[in-house]
Amino acid sequence: MPIHRLWQIKEFSEGTVGHGWAAEFTRAHKNDVFSVLDRTLSNGIRHLAITCLSEVRPSWPEMQRIKDELAGPTATAVEVYPPLAEIVDGANMYHLWVMTTSLPFSLFDNRRSE
Repeated sequence: MPIHRLWQIKEFSEGTVGHGWAAEFTRAHKNDVFSVLDRTLSNGIRHLAITCLSEVRPSWPEMQRIKDELAGPTATAVEVYPPLAEIVDGANMYHLWVMTTSLPFSLFDNRRSE
């Protein structure tokens, strides 16, 4: 069982972190292992940009734990692998998109989209 690490939260004004879409971040969460930039899009979907402070890619259980702790255990989040033309790879960063509704697919046949 992983050790629960407390998150420090930092709020800041839009436009003070980065350029382009990165300037939309207004909150950061940090513990002794991860740093997560947090923004909410106009459609309500939350974007979590995750960096591991050791520069090692977070494992699936770590990404699940980050999602559970920051967005809640009932939230659905996806990691997207975009078309080649849309790849942005300027940082060792991983992205979760926290959905506002369930997905139209699941590992379980009885789950349907809202």
